[in-house]
Amino acid sequence: MARKYLSTSTRTKHTYAFYKERRDNPQWHDDFIQVRSQRRKELIIEVIVSLTIVVVGAGYFSQKDGTKGIGTYKKEAVTKSSVTAKINTEESERNNNSDVSSETNEHSESISDDISSSESSRNTESSSTKESQSSSNLDGWSGVYPSKYLSGALTTDYMNYIVTTKEGIDWLRDNNYVLLNQDDFFIAINRSANGDGKFNEEKTVVNDLGTGLPLINDANGNARYQYFWATDSQKKLLATVKESGHYVFLEGNNEFFDAYR
Repeated sequence: MARKYLSTSTRTKHTYAFYKERRDNPQWHDDFIQVRSQRRKELIIEVIVSLTIVVVGAGYFSQKDGTKGIGTYKKEAVTKSSVTAKINTEESERNNNSDVSSETNEHSESISDDISSSESSRNTESSSTKESQSSSNLDGWSGVYPSKYLSGALTTDYMNYIVTTKEGIDWLRDNNYVLLNQDDFFIAINRSANGDGKFNEEKTVVNDLGTGLPLINDANGNARYQYFWATDSQKKLLATVKESGHYVFLEGNNEFFDAYR
């Protein structure tokens, strides 16, 4: 999960990507500068720690290999001096063993190549599967909003843009949901972060005026839809709500609004 950084203006935590999307917004610009500086320091520390681990590990194994080489050399010297009379026999055996060893090495290399090829194939399949899942999520309900028309999601928790009608708003109220405007929403979570009351995320959705979206009116010239932001857990429930045989809440993605351009 991506790390979140505390905003000095709203006292809420968001990811670096969230601040980066709003770096040109005066409300978020100072937070972006601060978070970017903090993130760079963290990256520098991670690089230094990684390099230190690599250098220490390389020194350790280099010393270990050197010690092993000296011990092997001494053992060979003692062995040669004690079996001088059997040189011819041992050379003959070594020649025979060399042929066997060569065949064994070739066989081992072949097996190693097969294993490497198999692992590479599995890694490629795994990467392909992850990319496919990621691509699928862009078209599904998980964190979907009309990125062509909006600069970004409301927050890292409220990332789902929902389209509904008066029927859907009535359903929310009948089921004890609170529909806050964005100013009141940020005030509420700021107070909760400071210990002044508890923010009920489960039953709170955030209204959006649809600024920048294509105008979608009914025959009388009135707005046909209303929009709000929801969390992942909320949208899973809303996706199942039906009234008179039709779904009440729709996914507000790019394709939905492109149809009304």
